[in-house]
Amino acid sequence: GIDRSYDKDPGYFDTLLAGQRGWLTWRAQQCLLESFEMRGGSGAPMVHSLCMARITRERINQLKSLVEDQN
Repeated sequence: GIDRSYDKDPGYFDTLLAGQRGWLTWRAQQCLLESFEMRGGSGAPMVHSLCMARITRERINQLKSLVEDQN
């Protein structure tokens, strides 16, 4: 276990939660950026949705790897 008498860093869950919150912000901005060229056009929502789905699948795989590494 972690010796809390000297290790004051956040625990695993708190660190994961903070990382996920940051990732959600990053994903929103990344997909906005990817759909920027089509902004105002009829294709922009589709490009944005495809980006959100793609990046979310990538994140799911990252999270699965983290869980596997903990076991």
